[in-house]
Amino acid sequence: SDTSGVAKIPLNAKLKRRAYVEAYVAGSDEAVAFQVIKVTPKKVGLSLSGKISGGGNLLKLYSFDDLDNVIRVSKILKGIYHGENTLYKNPENNRYYLLLRKSDHTPEAFNKVCNMITEYGHMEECTSAVEGRIREHFEIIVKSYALEKLSII
Repeated sequence: SDTSGVAKIPLNAKLKRRAYVEAYVAGSDEAVAFQVIKVTPKKVGLSLSGKISGGGNLLKLYSFDDLDNVIRVSKILKGIYHGENTLYKNPENNRYYLLLRKSDHTPEAFNKVCNMITEYGHMEECTSAVEGRIREHFEIIVKSYALEKLSII
């Protein structure tokens, strides 16, 4: 049976306080994959500090007027950026949106990547709510490692 949806999962590993993870969950009875979208402490008012999952959860969002500019960026970043990213299209305004993660890049390297992208696109606000809206309402153009795939065009 399908287990797609959003789930709250208790998280005890590597945290001094008990916390809950809100995640997108997709899969079947045999296997389940999830992507963390929010971590909250069990007690209201507590805040989490430090890095979770090695800091690989940092997410940036860029918009582009056309696909040509996304392809240009992909060619420039070929061999430089290898993190997780997906390209979407907003059917309302026909703009392209690139959602990318820091993954295992250093903060400095990821910052350079982001600076290069801003030469061709516009950085947008990116919260877990924005990410959820994009996933729900935008059309996926290239899923998983979009920049690497587009760089060979």
